[in-house]
Amino acid sequence: ARLGKRRRRRYGGGGGNDNNSGGDDDARRAADRAYSIFRRMDENESKDDDSSSINARRADAYSYNTVLNALANAGGPQCADRALDLLDEMKRRSYSDPTLRPDAFTYTSAIKAVASSGEPDAADDAVELLRDMTAPPSAAAYNAAIDALARSGQGVEGALKAEGLLDEMDGTSPRGDDAEFGSSDGNEDATPNVITYTSAIKAWAAASAASAASSAKAASASAESEGVSPSDPSDAPAERAERLLRRMISRHRRTGDADLQPDAAAYAGAIKAWADSDARDKGPRAEGLLRSMMMDGTPADDDDDDDDAGGGGGAGGGLPPN
Repeated sequence: ARLGKRRRRRYGGGGGNDNNSGGDDDARRAADRAYSIFRRMDENESKDDDSSSINARRADAYSYNTVLNALANAGGPQCADRALDLLDEMKRRSYSDPTLRPDAFTYTSAIKAVASSGEPDAADDAVELLRDMTAPPSAAAYNAAIDALARSGQGVEGALKAEGLLDEMDGTSPRGDDAEFGSSDGNEDATPNVITYTSAIKAWAAASAASAASSAKAASASAESEGVSPSDPSDAPAERAERLLRRMISRHRRTGDADLQPDAAAYAGAIKAWADSDARDKGPRAEGLLRSMMMDGTPADDDDDDDDAGGGGGAGGGLPPN
């Protein structure tokens, strides 16, 4: 409900909003076409004189999910708005037709659509949708929210939220009820994978760059103030990024789970965290990770935004486990 109120202000509050900047043009055209066809079909069925046949002929959950998936792939504020409208519509109709109750795929698509809207508070809205899920969320739903936080520009705060969601999936969250859907509670679909870890690492990489910029600004200001020394370099975000990489490597070696083998994108995120930091030893730390990646025989990352988990293969040397 809170998201609905904010959304009317942020996204325009109606499916007719023509502002849909961002996203791929082909995907956007496909989403527009799917949404238009769906709406025409729904309107025609609603005009049926035989009211007893309306529910039987009305679009089913598969139709809703198909359109929602197209909207999620397109991105932009209009697609996010339409996705939220369809989600709300499914909720309302499910009271009289339980087959329309939103499932994990429905929510995941809505989360992805909101996360890719390009709006300032998209990440927090994505997390709120995750919390509103009536079905146990899948790894894909968590991953979409974590990725949104990594791209949110929230710095350390966003990175902490992203790692918190990872901990929740992993069953290591100390936050009690928030972790009720994690993999440790029997929800195997919420098991974190290489995408989860990589997105959380990227969140810390973004925080590292933001912290370095903030430190540089503080140092510049202090230089102009007599008797005030520049603050020490802030390398905590880079340390957190590397720690997550080590944790993923440790889990992969211990379990042999191919979905946890770090790929080039995971290493690149941690390397970038050091490269963008203002730590005095950032060069050697970044170089050390690069050497570890080469020793591990890390598989190439074919598509940084692919929703499929990374490939298999055995673990080699390189970084020691956490």
